Amino acid sequence: MCRGAAAPSRAELDAYVGAGLIETMRAREGCIAHRAWHLARLAASIRTVGPDDAPDADAIARSLDATLAAIPPGDARVRLVVGARETCAVEIAPIEPLPEVPRACTAMTVAGGWVRLDADAEHKRTDRRHWGRVERHAAAAGADIALMTDQAGQLGESSRASVFVAADGILRTAPVEGLLPGIGRRAIMQLAGVAVEEAADPATWRRADEIFVVSALGGVSAVTAIDGAPVGRGVVGPRTRELAAQYRAAVDAGTASD
Repeated sequence: MCRGAAAPSRAELDAYVGAGLIETMRAREGCIAHRAWHLARLAASIRTVGPDDAPDADAIARSLDATLAAIPPGDARVRLVVGARETCAVEIAPIEPLPEVPRACTAMTVAGGWVRLDADAEHKRTDRRHWGRVERHAAAAGADIALMTDQAGQLGESSRASVFVAADGILRTAPVEGLLPGIGRRAIMQLAGVAVEEAADPATWRRADEIFVVSALGGVSAVTAIDGAPVGRGVVGPRTRELAAQYRAAVDAGTASD
């Protein structure tokens, strides 16, 4: 069964679906940016980790469309959840538009938080308890976000976003190995034109001119300090501003390319 016309609360939605897979998307005027990318990622996860009796692509699309048709104008967070027994549900909530100037945030690193061989981390599940603990730890340390590194200190992802490092004239992002294949990451790689899929080692990210994170929901945010040390000049840099503006323009126009 699929449900979409009425938007349930988060608790109702998760209880209804149970353990499953999620896609969190940004909609504007009823149009989801990079919708095809989101649904393709979800379909790939269903094929890889199941459940075998998840709803099919047509049922998911119908549920999503029914909900989108009922929401008022403006920006919205769309949370799509699928589970076993062909269950599918959608949660819609209003959200602020992406800011004209990218947000600045501070970060703390979590050593060993990125495990390259953990293929399960490449799928977005409803069970987010691990990420919740990481975020609470970062908040207790006075940081806005947590950045995962592998045991060698190479930069992976944050708890809710992909990470890009601009250093030595090169824009780098870690390869999808034990990391979520972010939709925002894919969009930035397309917009940037040239981005290297290579994890930045500690020497590289510590001398970076700019570091930013990106997610489909939150857009681009600048990381201005890591573990108390400034990134570059400690302010939102020009490359971050440029890519944030391009990303925002695509979302606002409702024409983000798939």
